[in-house]
Amino acid sequence: MKSIKKVFILLFVLWFSLPVLSFGETYFIDSPEVGTLRYLYSRAKKVFPFSAFPVHGSDLLDIAEKLPPLSSEQDQHLLDSLVDEFKKQQEKNISLKGDLAVSYEHRLRTASVLADKGLVKNGMDFQRQYLSAPPVFDLSAGIGTFTGILVEADIALRQAWHDDYEPVNNFLFPAPDSELGINFDILNRGMLFWNGKHINVGLGRDKVHFGNTPGGTLYPSASLPYLDGLRISTPIGPFTMDYALSTIQARRAKKLEGKEILKGTYTGDDYDAYDHFGFMMDENPTTILTATHRFQWNFGQVKAGIGGTVVYARSNNMFLATDFIPIQIWHNADVRPNNLNMMLDASWALCPGLTLSGIVGFDDINANFIGINDTEVPTIPAGILQLEYDLLTPALKANFLFEAGATHFLWGNYGYDGEPEDGKPWGGVYLARAIYRYSPNNDGVLLPLTSPYGPGVYWGRITSSFTISDMPSLKIGADLLLLKKIRGANLVTTGYNNGGVADESQYWFFSLDLPCSYTWEFLQFSFTPAVLVNNGDIGFEFNLGVRYNIQGKTYF
Repeated sequence: MKSIKKVFILLFVLWFSLPVLSFGETYFIDSPEVGTLRYLYSRAKKVFPFSAFPVHGSDLLDIAEKLPPLSSEQDQHLLDSLVDEFKKQQEKNISLKGDLAVSYEHRLRTASVLADKGLVKNGMDFQRQYLSAPPVFDLSAGIGTFTGILVEADIALRQAWHDDYEPVNNFLFPAPDSELGINFDILNRGMLFWNGKHINVGLGRDKVHFGNTPGGTLYPSASLPYLDGLRISTPIGPFTMDYALSTIQARRAKKLEGKEILKGTYTGDDYDAYDHFGFMMDENPTTILTATHRFQWNFGQVKAGIGGTVVYARSNNMFLATDFIPIQIWHNADVRPNNLNMMLDASWALCPGLTLSGIVGFDDINANFIGINDTEVPTIPAGILQLEYDLLTPALKANFLFEAGATHFLWGNYGYDGEPEDGKPWGGVYLARAIYRYSPNNDGVLLPLTSPYGPGVYWGRITSSFTISDMPSLKIGADLLLLKKIRGANLVTTGYNNGGVADESQYWFFSLDLPCSYTWEFLQFSFTPAVLVNNGDIGFEFNLGVRYNIQGKTYF
């Protein structure tokens, strides 16, 4: 019986591993197809129409066919090849696809240098040391039509998380107590899509990214493992509405150094606000909802958007229809409490190959400056400015992204600091802070939901990638990050007030990564040297990796 099961599993893997080209599914912001179209739109002095991902292949074909004839023969050939591949998928209509990847990564270091040494971390080191490492085994499959129904799933085996900020490799063992150290949250993706002419609907688990570039954003982004819920996109001519409604598991954070993460800012003895709230497995667990909506108008050379993200954690899980209606989740149309921010963003194609993008957000606006008696909570802004340049010559393909950003020390924070006599059971709305809760083990790891590095940060980042035409299998790049952070600013213990956090000490962190990869048929070899500096502490890292990847597709 066991032999039959093994044969069945082997046939399943081989069926989804035919070495042919895979095309015609949904595409994320870092996919080659999206990257090619972003480059071609930039060269045509137009902004890329989409700012929410993933995007369906039929929508990419639609915008590809709307591009005018390109002045460069090389660019036009690139566009024609892309359109031809999408049209092949359109003609075949129904497709079954699969992808299998097996990876190993080994890490060497001279010293452990962390970006965040505080008791309460903001996710930077977790993303660098854990999420950036590839899973040991990754199997994806999908079946669907070019327009209409599409089903996609992805299963990955990854190490469990044991608070190890000095991982040696991405292997599944050894683990503490000689256990098999697997992250049993193995379903990275499971989506049911409906793709129509003017509306796209997705239901399930998937990564999301709301942003004009692959870099930082103040919306939920690609830095998060996934979100569970509903996605809606309505491309109607130059207008687009993008909407995502998701649940976040109310996971309690791990105990660090014997100290349990605080649950809120109010600690009065006469009022127990937490009777109305709770983490998973508590007597009264809380459902955490987050909704993001964004409205965009594309003028061709310029596009502008307005939107926001709201997080709900209500007493006794009290939710209303207005919490879910995409056009109505604004502050004055909703029921409090809610942790809502507002975003304004724009992109401008300055000249062929050069695009300027910016986003500014407000987590709260204090009205005292116009004479209204408001609370002590200050205006809470954040902003990111990005300049992206794409270059393609007969000898070289290159991309550069320059980014500068800042977040207020209360960005993403939320709470209620009133007295118990106010009769508002808001103490538990700590759970409505903009925190993404991930569970690579039984406890939760906390990550910022609406910023790349958390609150109280100023940063500059430069990324670049290069491909030599004579050696298309070789890719090299650079990723430089310099940030300054307020030491006490975080999304857990910082009170929701204009307290003394802004006056606390600050520290600098610097990192430089130089990724290099070479692909030979189904194998990819990678080598990434890096240097990290934190207030005088210096460390060097060397990441060595090998990846076996095969793709398959068949048509009906």
